[in-house]
Amino acid sequence: MPILEAYLDNLQELQVRIDRQFQNGNLTMCYVEDEAGEVVEARIQGVEQHDHHKNYQLHIESALTLGKAYTVFIDHGHHAPLQVRGLVWTPWFEEHYTYATDDLGATYTKAQTDFALWAPTAYRVILDVELHNTHTLQEMKRDQQGVYRATMQGDLAHATYTYLIHRDGIVIESIDPYALSATANSMRSAVIDTSKITALQDRAKLSPLSHATDAIIYECSVRDMTSAQMTGTSSNGTFEALCELGTRWRTIPTGLEYIKTLGITHVQLQPINDFVTVDEAHPKRSYNWGYDPAH
Repeated sequence: MPILEAYLDNLQELQVRIDRQFQNGNLTMCYVEDEAGEVVEARIQGVEQHDHHKNYQLHIESALTLGKAYTVFIDHGHHAPLQVRGLVWTPWFEEHYTYATDDLGATYTKAQTDFALWAPTAYRVILDVELHNTHTLQEMKRDQQGVYRATMQGDLAHATYTYLIHRDGIVIESIDPYALSATANSMRSAVIDTSKITALQDRAKLSPLSHATDAIIYECSVRDMTSAQMTGTSSNGTFEALCELGTRWRTIPTGLEYIKTLGITHVQLQPINDFVTVDEAHPKRSYNWGYDPAH
């Protein structure tokens, strides 16, 4: 357990935890320093006694700014990054950082791609784009409601990317939670030309049902439906295999042909996210129903 941990629960309130191995957890002075070297004193408002540590409640006169890196210093030069914690549950945070615009993720055009990530507790985000085995790093700019933005010129279709997120004194490499696609095992997000997805849509629709209870729903696993070699599909356990027509084992219909014989109206596919416990590069090495998505 570290000697010191510090948390921001309100723009003017800190929670500082000190291990009793350091001066029995006693605190006589505390201040907060930002990335530019500006210092704000913190005054003790209360303390909680615990067997192995003490928790101090401190107040600062000047409100801190979300999106900056702060370090908390105590006696003898001990210091720790100020971590954002309870602040994100406050009405103030919801009022100032709720973001409802539908432009997060990677917005592709042939000329450029715009990247937008909602990360209000971060104080720095770097975009890492890989295209044709070449990595390009670009600093993202913090915008309103804590959204970080960057634009990269050129045709980035099928480029992959991650975000290097600086927050709470550490750097986290993350895929994009708003991405439409990812590489095997969700290691990197992928830039997608959505116009190609729209062009593939089959707009044939089932005639409206008179009653919701008229629906006959069959649930199936994409992988299980065609995993057996005897299904006669050109590949096994894949989306492509489940789309094939005319597949049979001897005279028995398999895959989609089997589903067509059931007299059903709807098919509910088992979770179609990637399975975190199945290595997508070697999917036949292990098995899972798929209720453990990574992305």
